[in-house]
Amino acid sequence: MESSNKVRLLIVDDQTMLREVLAALLSQEECFEVVGQAGDGPQAIEMNKLLRPDIVLLDVMLPGLNGAEVHVRMAEENPAPKVLVISGQENPAVIQRMIKLGVNGIVHKSSALNCLKEAINQVMDGHTYYCPTIAKMVRTILLDPSAGQDLLSTREKEILQLLAEANSAKEIAARLSISVKTVENHRQNIMHKLGIHDVVGLTRYAIKVGLVSV
Repeated sequence: MESSNKVRLLIVDDQTMLREVLAALLSQEECFEVVGQAGDGPQAIEMNKLLRPDIVLLDVMLPGLNGAEVHVRMAEENPAPKVLVISGQENPAVIQRMIKLGVNGIVHKSSALNCLKEAINQVMDGHTYYCPTIAKMVRTILLDPSAGQDLLSTREKEILQLLAEANSAKEIAARLSISVKTVENHRQNIMHKLGIHDVVGLTRYAIKVGLVSV
């Protein structure tokens, strides 16, 4: 198959070995071309702009910017890539959030490689694909919407992730181009909404909902 007819893939995952193994396996397929790899959110956004892949294989938990924020920013590009989430997450709130954001599919990391190949082909054909593990979670969410209840706004999640990654209010303010006072106000609102009153508790919550890894 000619290179121009291959599905061009960008793999985004903070685990280097997993990313490289996946790239090697997918590159063996005649119909796929791995055009790049990224290990964090900001790098993924820049590589997407530079490489213009057909599909981004995107992990949810990434340093700098989590997968949800990366997807939001990629969706603003023209043309926007299709996004296939590859995640080990089993938290209904995380899965529901990605679905609401309009990702093209979700494959659990416990799935077989053939499942991922099928997902890529289905997404390229314009379909939405959920592996069996994720499909089961989607059914649970449909039966009990509160299982995936999302309490925080997009900005609050972004700040929560940065707090959990041990950034100071000053560092967060500089990164997001907002004032330190605004960061502190968001932190207080987050604590109030979650009923959590210290940064350690916020960090535990961020890990629980998949904004950061342990």
